[in-house]
Amino acid sequence: MSGILLMLISSVLITPELKFQLQNAQSGERITAIIVMNADYPYEAVDNLPLREKAQIFKEIARNSQQDLVDYLYQFPDEVFEIRQFWVFNGLHITVSKRVISELLKREDIKYILHNGIVKIPENEKNQMPEPRDGTSERLWLIPAGMQATLVKTY
Repeated sequence: MSGILLMLISSVLITPELKFQLQNAQSGERITAIIVMNADYPYEAVDNLPLREKAQIFKEIARNSQQDLVDYLYQFPDEVFEIRQFWVFNGLHITVSKRVISELLKREDIKYILHNGIVKIPENEKNQMPEPRDGTSERLWLIPAGMQATLVKTY
């Protein structure tokens, strides 16, 4: 079955950007993507639990729901270049061949496969960041009051 036809009949949703990348990918090209698993977190059921307990429940759900997929990906040692598991959302970051993505479209435990785009700061916004006062090359993003600052190192 061709990859394009498989994309049309698959229950797994993929982003238009990833679909375009797959259609134009060369043989052997590495494709990075984000996978979101079907197993949802029970947000309402754990609403009143302490944060640590919620995190443990989410970690366990992620571990259990992702394990079959990780084991499956290990069946493609020459075509899977990176696997990073996450529990903050129930998903993975992968770098794989086009063929592996096509195989993943057949799975029922995956909800979405998302294009892993690169976010760049436009030059005009880079110039608006305040210069550090201590002579280092570190800059702080301007953020709303009450939120934590994020330190951005520039090299």
